[in-house]
Amino acid sequence: NFPTLNYIQSSNAGSMDAVFAKINQSGAPQWCTYYGGGQDEFGYAVAKRGIKAVYAGHTGGGTFPVTTGSFQTGYGGLGDVYITSLTDCNDYRVTITPSGATSFCNGGSVTLTLPSGYSSYTWSTNATTQNISVSQSGSYYATVTDANGCTGRSDTVIVTIYQLPTANAGSDIEICTADSSQIGNVATGGLSPYTYAWTPATGLNDASIAQPTASPAGTTTYTVTVTDANGCTDTDDITVTVRQAPAADAGTDVSICPGGSSQ
Repeated sequence: NFPTLNYIQSSNAGSMDAVFAKINQSGAPQWCTYYGGGQDEFGYAVAKRGIKAVYAGHTGGGTFPVTTGSFQTGYGGLGDVYITSLTDCNDYRVTITPSGATSFCNGGSVTLTLPSGYSSYTWSTNATTQNISVSQSGSYYATVTDANGCTGRSDTVIVTIYQLPTANAGSDIEICTADSSQIGNVATGGLSPYTYAWTPATGLNDASIAQPTASPAGTTTYTVTVTDANGCTDTDDITVTVRQAPAADAGTDVSICPGGSSQ
């Protein structure tokens, strides 16, 4: 009834089995497993080699677990020494590195990259590459597998996509020379408040408001750039066509006698 955790073998397979365990510096078990066959097995020595732990002991039966390629795959009789190597797959974490900001305007993207040197990568998007390009809002994470078959989980990166504002310069209009007209509309979408920048500024009473008054000397196309609180932008334009006013000519003054007429 020895307590097991993250085990290879959950219970005693014979009258006696070896027990291997790892305990952290705080005294908490990281893993604990039985290891043996159907007879009596004993564990005597432990050696650490990187993330591998090598155990030595002896077994008293032919049902001891062996792997393909072992130096001796069958029981020799009476009692055999065994040497086994277990990979210590800790629950390690890897860090995702973004190529830039993870909050940006619609139409942008960010590349998320995992550390190199792993044999396989699996992202929450089901991608299996070391890096992915992200252009949609969401939470992104991955698992990696190393050459020893150990897996690790990455941190989670939250990507936020800001919606763009919509600029509206209005419909094209026609005015007569020396006349004026209000152009533009208040922006929508994105995140208010908005700022406005009209170009060219010539002929406008204020190039930094949503609806300036335009009185250009000649036909002019105005472009408005709207920037919202997230720094996202949109543009729109309007053409103000200036028509020359007709010249009225009533002729010169004339004098006529009573009862007379004149063209």
